[in-house]
Parts: sequence; C-alpha cells; structure tokens
Amino acid sequence: MLTDWIMIIITTIYVVATIVICISNKRSADAAKEQTSEMIKQYNENNRPYIIVKFEIIRSGLLCFVVENVGSMPAIGLEIDLCREFINNIPDERMVGRVTEFVESKDIYLAPNQRMYITLGGQGDFNEISNVVAKFVVRYSGRYENVYFIDLKQYRYMLTYESAEADIAFYVKKMHESEERYNKEIIKCLKDLKIRSDYSN
Repeated sequence: MLTDWIMIIITTIYVVATIVICISNKRSADAAKEQTSEMIKQYNENNRPYIIVKFEIIRSGLLCFVVENVGSMPAIGLEIDLCREFINNIPDERMVGRVTEFVESKDIYLAPNQRMYITLGGQGDFNEISNVVAKFVVRYSGRYENVYFIDLKQYRYMLTYESAEADIAFYVKKMHESEERYNKEIIKCLKDLKIRSDYSN
C-alpha cells in the first residue's frame, strides 16, 4: 500500500515537472520567435530603399525640392505625386511644365544616396510659390508609400544665406584681390630699387 502511494507521488512529481518544463519551453520558443521576428523586421528596415523629399536653395538662389533615396537599397518604380494646386501656383510657366513632366514620370529608378532636383524658380518667386503647402505622395518598390507636407514659409530664413559654396567663392575672391595688391606693391618696390640702383651707377 505504501509502495503504491510512493509511486503515485513520484508520478505526480514527474507530471508536474513535465508540465513546468513544457510551459518553460513554450515561453522560450515564443521569446525566440518574437526575437527572430524583431530581427527580421530590423533587417528589412535597415535593408530597404527610403525616399525623402526636402526643400533646398542651391546655386545661390534656385528654389528646389530634393527627392533623395537615403536607404541602403535602390528604389524601383518610383512615382511622385505633387498636389496640382501647388504646381499651378508656380509663377514661371516653364517651371510649371518641368515640374508637371517630372511628377508625371513613372517607373523612376533611384539608387542609394542618389538625389533628384525639382526646380521651382528663383528667390524672387519665393513669396508667391510659398502661398500653397506642397503635398507629396511618394510610392516605390511596389510596397512603400510616404506622404510629405512641405510648407515653404518656414524656410524664409534660408533666403538670407546663399550657400557654403558662395561663402568659399567670396573668400577666394578676397584672397585673390589681396594677393594682387600685394604683388603690385612688390613690383612697385622692385621698380623703385631698380631706379635707385640706376641713379647710383
């Protein structure tokens, strides 16, 4: 009788231990599955195209939207929709034609770190162009879609600064002018020395 009770207790302990082990294994498997899923998601996020649209002023006053692939993979089948209200608000008809042609292009390929510029006009057109907020819908690679709203009025402060290249050109010009003055002074001094030398002989 005692032996039966001992067997029942041992069997119960084995059953409870087995259930605990199964529950622990299931939790470990679920955690591993979740971790693997998160790693796959992270890998996919790090190895994909990613298109951004931003506003820049280039070449000392040319207003542009810049479409750039900041991802690590090429964007294929890129389509860019820009709201018609913004396009119609651009004062320069030539620019309207170019922007329209650009946004009507289909199946654009954009490599990683590659960028395209959509020119809008010069700084003189800024006040008129900035009256309408630009809405972009960007679709690419058959599965990604980004929406961007760009209010140009927030970039008004940029109009006072041309570019780093303009700064460099300004300083190079100043250095060149300073060098020319210095050279003229040296030549004048050398001529004066020559004249004195001629008189002394």
